[in-house]
Amino acid sequence: EWVLFKERYWPRWKAYTDGKEVPIFPDEFEQILIRTVKGSSIVLEYAVTRAEKIFGTLSIIGFVGAGVLLLYLARKTPE
Repeated sequence: EWVLFKERYWPRWKAYTDGKEVPIFPDEFEQILIRTVKGSSIVLEYAVTRAEKIFGTLSIIGFVGAGVLLLYLARKTPE
């Protein structure tokens, strides 16, 4: 059987039935559709992907590095 969640589908969603991940599909109205497997509960979890975490961290490091470089160049006195 299928279970429809009236929540907008996004690739960050993960569904688990009794601790086992089950695939999630969008329906024609972009809601979350899950094919059920034998189990007693469904847990729907929304989390940031690993790639987003890596690129977010690199962006912060780059931003801080650029700020430090600009402060260094601004404080450097011409001779």
